[in-house]
Formats: sequence, C-alpha cells, structure tokens
Amino acid sequence: MIISTTDTRGFIALAMDAEGRNRSIHLEHLVPHIDTEGVHLCAFRFPHNDVEWRTQWFVKVAEDTPGSREFAPDIYGLDVWLDVSFEAWEQHVSTTQQH
Repeated sequence: MIISTTDTRGFIALAMDAEGRNRSIHLEHLVPHIDTEGVHLCAFRFPHNDVEWRTQWFVKVAEDTPGSREFAPDIYGLDVWLDVSFEAWEQHVSTTQQH
C-alpha cells in the first residue's frame, strides 16, 4: 500500500496551487480551522487533463471545527478535493510504501 501525506504548510501550498482549477477550496474558510500540527492524508489521486493530479484529502482540523464531528465522529477531519500540479505534488507530498 502506498500512503501519501503532507503537513499543514504543505497542504496550504497545495491549496494555493489549486486556486483557479476545477477542484479548489476557499482557504480563508479552512485556515482558521486546520490543525496546525496535523498530518493530512491523500485518500485518492489520478492524473487529470495531463497537467495535474485530481486529489482527495482527509484534512485534520481542530476539535472545535463546525461539522467535523458529523463527518467522522472519532476523528476530526474534513474531506477536501484539490486539483494540483504535478510539480506542487512532488514538492509538498511525502509518499511511503507500507507492507
């Protein structure tokens, strides 16, 4: 199994790279709630339009984030889709092989 993660600084950089693409988020809405020490997990990705990855992220948020308990009662997180360039992926995501 391959696991891809990034830290909060990396996730914010990916979200900035995604601005103006089909799958992006409003950072000003998420940043106040994101867990600054969190590790964020890429749950799914595939090449899109030959220029970017379409990615699905499980983003770790602070415990008091509205709606986070509804998504995963035992884990505070949100489901986020981003289209990110191949270059941004290489720069900000760590991928490890698990056996």
